[in-house]
Order: sequence, then structure tokens, then C-alpha cells
Amino acid sequence: PPAAAENVITVTTTDDVVNVGDGVLSLREAFTVANGDGDDSRIVLATDEVYILCDGDAGSDEDANADGDLDHTEANELLIEGHGSEIRTSCPGERVIHNLHLDGPIDLEDVQISGGDLGLGDTSGSGLYSLGNAELTNVVVTDNTGGSGVEVGTFDTSRTLMITGSTVTDNGSSGTGGIKIVDGTGVVSDTELSFNQGAGIEVTNESSLTVTDSTVR
Repeated sequence: PPAAAENVITVTTTDDVVNVGDGVLSLREAFTVANGDGDDSRIVLATDEVYILCDGDAGSDEDANADGDLDHTEANELLIEGHGSEIRTSCPGERVIHNLHLDGPIDLEDVQISGGDLGLGDTSGSGLYSLGNAELTNVVVTDNTGGSGVEVGTFDTSRTLMITGSTVTDNGSSGTGGIKIVDGTGVVSDTELSFNQGAGIEVTNESSLTVTDSTVR
């Protein structure tokens, strides 16, 4: 079958606002557009900017991208093209990015994911939690606590996490660690995993793991 069309969505403000009449497009609004466009989507960030979520306000732990973390809910692929920018949450008790669709891959390129701080009782992916496949290329995942920096998959549904040329450092708490693959496949190359609280890499159930040219410290 032909490949799905790709909708390019360019973020034009670093403010975490939702206002369809203000003439600018925030990162949160871009996620909402991607969730409703019916196509594969590419969200393009500016170069070397910092996108702060919530500005210290508490989220409501919803999955509709209204506040708190950024929610991807569509079956099509979502790519975040970061250009060296950082996505940092300051929402108490919230992760940074949540991919809720088993059949919706998420790819991150050239971006930093930081500040996730899950509350008690939820340790599933404080930086990125993806139920679908995930691919990270030239990504920094750091300073995410309460859960592992990156978690991919769910029990009884095999999914793949690929990490290339990236850094996963200073994540986790209470033994949650750097990255976690749940009932799936992990492929890590040219990547440093260091100073994470708990396992650098955790694989559970019937997962498989291949690590090349990398450091786990």
C-alpha cells in the first residue's frame, strides 16, 4: 500500500498556550493537530529553544492533551524534529510525553526531554512513555524522576524501542532506571546511559535486547 501522507506542523511559539485565535501555534496545539489530521505527522521545533510545559501549574492527569504531559493518541506515526531544542515539563506529577496508541509509532530527533516527575504509584516512563514503537535519534533524556527516563511497550503486546546516538542520564528514582522495554525488543547503539537510579536498561517478560558501541554506567 502507499505510504501515508505526512503533515508538517511547525511550532511558532515556546509558550505552552491553547488559544486558536492568537495567531501562533504552541507545541501542545501542534500535538492536538497531529492527533486529528489522520496522517503521519512531523512536528518541527525552532533551533535551540526551550519549550516549558505548564509553567509550574499542576496537570489534571488527563489523556486529551489539555494540560500536563503531551499526549499522542493517533494510530499514525508522529515525529518530533527538535533542532537542538529542549522540551521540559514543570507540571508536578506529570511525565513529558505520553504515546497512548499501540499502533502509533513516535520518533524523536535532535531534542532533549527533561523534567518529568511522576507521583507515587506510577513509575511508567517519566520522560517518554510509549505504548507503541519508539525511535530516538540524537536525543538527550535527563532529569526525569519518579519513573524510568524512557519506557516502551505493554505486557502481551510486543513493541520496539530503538535508540541511536543518544544520552540517557540522571533519570529514575526508587530503582526505576534509565530505559525499560516491556515485552518487546530493544536496540541501543552509540548511546551513553549513566547515573540513572536503578538499572541502566531493564527488559521485562519476554523482551530481547541488543546493545552496540554504547556505555552503560
